Amino acid sequence: MIKTLFAAGALSILMVGGAAAADLIIEPPAVDDPVVSNWDGLYAGLTGALWLEGGVVFPALGVELGGNFVSGDLLLGAEIDLAYYLTSGNFDVGVTGRAGAVLDSAVIYGSLGIATLSNGSAYVPVGAGVEFMVTDSMSIDLQGEYLIGLNGFNAVRASTSLNFHF
Repeated sequence: MIKTLFAAGALSILMVGGAAAADLIIEPPAVDDPVVSNWDGLYAGLTGALWLEGGVVFPALGVELGGNFVSGDLLLGAEIDLAYYLTSGNFDVGVTGRAGAVLDSAVIYGSLGIATLSNGSAYVPVGAGVEFMVTDSMSIDLQGEYLIGLNGFNAVRASTSLNFHF
Protein backbone atom coordinates (compact mmCIF):
# COMPACT_ATOMS: atom_id res chain seq x y z
CA MET A 1 0.00 0.00 0.00
CA ILE A 2 2.85 2.37 0.81
CA LYS A 3 4.36 1.60 -2.59
CA THR A 4 1.04 2.46 -4.25
CA LEU A 5 0.75 5.78 -2.35
CA PHE A 6 4.35 6.64 -3.17
CA ALA A 7 3.81 5.83 -6.87
CA ALA A 8 0.58 7.88 -6.94
CA GLY A 9 2.34 10.84 -5.27
CA ALA A 10 5.26 10.72 -7.70
CA LEU A 11 2.88 10.45 -10.66
CA SER A 12 0.83 13.46 -9.49
CA ILE A 13 4.00 15.56 -9.08
CA LEU A 14 5.05 14.68 -12.63
CA MET A 15 1.61 15.57 -13.98
CA VAL A 16 1.56 18.94 -12.21
CA GLY A 17 5.07 19.68 -13.47
CA GLY A 18 4.03 18.80 -17.02
CA ALA A 19 0.95 21.02 -16.78
CA ALA A 20 3.04 23.93 -15.53
CA ALA A 21 5.53 23.40 -18.35
CA ALA A 22 2.71 23.75 -20.88
CA ASP A 23 2.01 27.25 -19.56
CA LEU A 24 5.60 28.55 -19.54
CA ILE A 25 5.79 32.30 -19.87
CA ILE A 26 8.58 33.25 -22.23
CA GLU A 27 9.39 36.93 -22.58
CA PRO A 28 9.74 38.05 -26.20
CA PRO A 29 13.21 39.31 -27.13
CA ALA A 30 13.77 43.03 -26.66
CA VAL A 31 13.46 45.07 -29.83
CA ASP A 32 15.36 48.34 -30.16
CA ASP A 33 13.16 51.32 -30.86
CA PRO A 34 13.84 52.89 -34.25
CA VAL A 35 15.71 56.18 -34.30
CA VAL A 36 13.17 58.96 -33.92
CA SER A 37 14.35 61.82 -36.10
CA ASN A 38 13.97 65.36 -34.91
CA TRP A 39 15.25 67.61 -37.65
CA ASP A 40 13.85 70.76 -35.99
CA GLY A 41 16.38 73.07 -34.30
CA LEU A 42 20.05 74.02 -34.37
CA TYR A 43 23.03 71.96 -35.49
CA ALA A 44 26.80 72.33 -35.94
CA GLY A 45 29.08 70.19 -38.03
CA LEU A 46 32.39 69.34 -39.65
CA THR A 47 32.69 69.26 -43.44
CA GLY A 48 34.99 67.76 -46.04
CA ALA A 49 34.60 68.95 -49.63
CA LEU A 50 36.11 68.73 -53.11
CA TRP A 51 35.86 71.77 -55.42
CA LEU A 52 36.40 70.90 -59.12
CA GLU A 53 37.17 73.74 -61.50
CA GLY A 54 38.86 73.48 -64.91
CA GLY A 55 40.06 69.93 -64.26
CA VAL A 56 41.72 70.88 -60.95
CA VAL A 57 40.48 69.48 -57.63
CA PHE A 58 40.71 71.64 -54.51
CA PRO A 59 40.11 69.69 -51.25
CA ALA A 60 38.66 71.59 -48.29
CA LEU A 61 37.89 71.17 -44.59
CA GLY A 62 35.33 73.30 -42.82
CA VAL A 63 32.72 73.91 -40.17
CA GLU A 64 29.05 74.82 -40.39
CA LEU A 65 26.29 76.11 -38.15
CA GLY A 66 22.66 75.91 -39.13
CA GLY A 67 19.06 75.70 -38.10
CA ASN A 68 16.00 73.88 -39.40
CA PHE A 69 12.29 74.50 -39.08
CA VAL A 70 10.01 71.53 -39.73
CA SER A 71 6.28 71.67 -40.45
CA GLY A 72 4.82 68.26 -41.23
CA ASP A 73 7.02 66.76 -43.95
CA LEU A 74 8.46 70.14 -45.05
CA LEU A 75 11.89 71.29 -43.87
CA LEU A 76 13.15 74.86 -44.24
CA GLY A 77 16.65 75.71 -43.08
CA ALA A 78 19.54 78.15 -43.18
CA GLU A 79 23.25 77.51 -42.75
CA ILE A 80 26.48 79.46 -42.51
CA ASP A 81 29.73 77.71 -43.37
CA LEU A 82 33.45 78.40 -43.34
CA ALA A 83 35.94 76.26 -45.28
CA TYR A 84 39.70 76.24 -45.88
CA TYR A 85 40.97 74.94 -49.25
CA LEU A 86 44.11 72.96 -48.53
CA THR A 87 45.92 73.33 -51.86
CA SER A 88 45.01 76.92 -52.81
CA GLY A 89 45.17 78.43 -49.32
CA ASN A 90 41.81 80.18 -49.86
CA PHE A 91 39.03 80.41 -47.32
CA ASP A 92 35.39 80.71 -48.20
CA VAL A 93 32.36 81.74 -46.22
CA GLY A 94 28.79 81.24 -47.33
CA VAL A 95 25.17 81.50 -46.30
CA THR A 96 22.77 78.94 -47.74
CA GLY A 97 19.05 78.34 -47.51
CA ARG A 98 17.53 74.94 -48.04
CA ALA A 99 14.08 73.44 -48.50
CA GLY A 100 13.25 69.77 -48.56
CA ALA A 101 11.12 66.80 -47.65
CA VAL A 102 11.44 64.94 -44.35
CA LEU A 103 11.34 61.15 -44.78
CA ASP A 104 11.59 60.09 -41.09
CA SER A 105 15.33 59.43 -40.73
CA ALA A 106 16.32 61.23 -43.96
CA VAL A 107 15.86 64.61 -45.61
CA ILE A 108 16.05 65.26 -49.35
CA TYR A 109 16.61 68.93 -50.13
CA GLY A 110 17.57 71.62 -52.59
CA SER A 111 19.77 74.58 -51.64
CA LEU A 112 20.61 78.09 -52.82
CA GLY A 113 23.07 80.54 -51.33
CA ILE A 114 25.72 83.22 -51.69
CA ALA A 115 29.40 82.82 -50.83
CA THR A 116 32.76 84.48 -51.25
CA LEU A 117 36.36 83.30 -51.38
CA SER A 118 39.19 85.06 -49.55
CA ASN A 119 40.58 86.12 -52.96
CA GLY A 120 37.45 88.25 -53.46
CA SER A 121 35.56 85.96 -55.87
CA ALA A 122 31.86 85.71 -55.06
CA TYR A 123 29.65 82.88 -56.24
CA VAL A 124 26.15 81.41 -55.99
CA PRO A 125 26.00 77.75 -54.91
CA VAL A 126 22.95 75.86 -56.26
CA GLY A 127 22.71 72.34 -54.94
CA ALA A 128 20.86 69.26 -53.82
CA GLY A 129 21.53 66.78 -51.07
CA VAL A 130 20.37 64.06 -48.77
CA GLU A 131 20.95 63.95 -45.02
CA PHE A 132 20.59 60.83 -42.87
CA MET A 133 20.01 60.78 -39.10
CA VAL A 134 22.36 58.11 -37.70
CA THR A 135 21.56 58.65 -34.00
CA ASP A 136 18.99 60.83 -32.24
CA SER A 137 21.45 63.77 -32.35
CA MET A 138 23.91 63.07 -35.21
CA SER A 139 23.46 63.10 -38.99
CA ILE A 140 25.52 62.65 -42.15
CA ASP A 141 24.88 65.07 -45.02
CA LEU A 142 25.86 64.37 -48.65
CA GLN A 143 25.58 67.32 -51.02
CA GLY A 144 26.45 68.28 -54.59
CA GLU A 145 26.52 71.90 -55.80
CA TYR A 146 26.98 73.82 -59.02
CA LEU A 147 28.89 77.03 -58.29
CA ILE A 148 28.09 80.04 -60.46
CA GLY A 149 30.90 82.59 -60.17
CA LEU A 150 29.79 86.20 -60.29
CA ASN A 151 33.01 87.06 -62.14
CA GLY A 152 32.55 84.33 -64.77
CA PHE A 153 33.91 81.07 -63.34
CA ASN A 154 31.84 77.93 -62.94
CA ALA A 155 32.71 74.95 -60.75
CA VAL A 156 31.17 71.97 -58.98
CA ARG A 157 31.57 70.93 -55.37
CA ALA A 158 30.79 67.68 -53.55
CA SER A 159 30.75 67.61 -49.76
CA THR A 160 30.09 65.36 -46.80
CA SER A 161 29.25 66.71 -43.34
CA LEU A 162 28.92 65.20 -39.90
CA ASN A 163 26.33 67.27 -38.01
CA PHE A 164 25.46 67.36 -34.32
CA HIS A 165 21.89 68.44 -33.50
CA PHE A 166 20.96 70.28 -30.28
